[in-house]
Amino acid sequence: MNETRTLAWSSLVAGLLSFLPAPGPLAGLLAIILGFLSPTGADGRRPRQARVGILLGTISFLLFATFCVVYFGVLGYPLPRIEPYRPELDR
Repeated sequence: MNETRTLAWSSLVAGLLSFLPAPGPLAGLLAIILGFLSPTGADGRRPRQARVGILLGTISFLLFATFCVVYFGVLGYPLPRIEPYRPELDR
């Protein structure tokens, strides 16, 4: 029972962290994985915290994927190119 609660709460916390800029979609994937690793109860359902963690992780990951499609696909912004420094152009 203790492992079930720990995995469920871990999924929920990772799902909440997935909306912060630093962990981002990786925390969302972690929330989904931890949620699915959480064992089901006698009624065949996962704990509520695990279900919420899976939902938050999915939303975070889909928002990131949508951003990437719009930014790179629709708007067509490539990654910035790094040009070598040429001192003769500074004159």
